[in-house]
Amino acid sequence: MEKGLEEMKGLIDEVKGEVQRKIYEVEEKVQMKIEDVRAKLKGRLRRWSTKFKGRLWNWSIKFKGRSAILRGGSMNLRIDHSVLRQIQNSCIPGQ
Repeated sequence: MEKGLEEMKGLIDEVKGEVQRKIYEVEEKVQMKIEDVRAKLKGRLRRWSTKFKGRLWNWSIKFKGRSAILRGGSMNLRIDHSVLRQIQNSCIPGQ
């Protein structure tokens, strides 16, 4: 009886470990996608700024709630969640 309980506890711990590994994998993928979107968004903004307004350096992107705030030069832009989603969909192929 005790041996069966120990085996069950071992199996439960094994399943918990596997679930935790999967959670870490998903979190890592999400973080990579966020960083990819940030990099692509910065690149697009830099190209846009050089094309239309001369050079603007040091863009910073901060994600806050359901929007993003872009700061660069003397401009502050707030991008709504729906616009941010469209940008993500256009930047990440296969979505």
